[in-house]
Amino acid sequence: MRWAEEIADPAVRVLVAVPHGTVAGFVAVRADQLLHFGTAVESWGSGLASRVHQEALDLLPARPRLWVFTENHRARRFYAKHGWEATGGTRPTGFAPHPELMEYVRTTPHRPRPVRPGPPAPGPSAPGRPPG
Repeated sequence: MRWAEEIADPAVRVLVAVPHGTVAGFVAVRADQLLHFGTAVESWGSGLASRVHQEALDLLPARPRLWVFTENHRARRFYAKHGWEATGGTRPTGFAPHPELMEYVRTTPHRPRPVRPGPPAPGPSAPGRPPG
């Protein structure tokens, strides 16, 4: 139920990675926070997580933040590798058994990927004449 409510929030942006027609990853962001991020175990080591992370950064402003489970050492290594730093802030989750979360921020400047030019957008044209 929590996910349904969260993704229904118009302030939350959700992206799903579907390589080869199979859901293999997801990310959700809101304002300056990376809320959720994950990839299928089968994709680990393939570079998919780095690509999904890049997509998330493209949606976030400078100096984004996130909360990660303190005991999720794999995720913490991933975030450190990708320029995130622990702030020292901690809090319990709102869900039983209430494991601890750690706050991270990303201070490394983000360089958005260049936008690839696509076909020109259709524009208005006079009847009987092609656009342009």
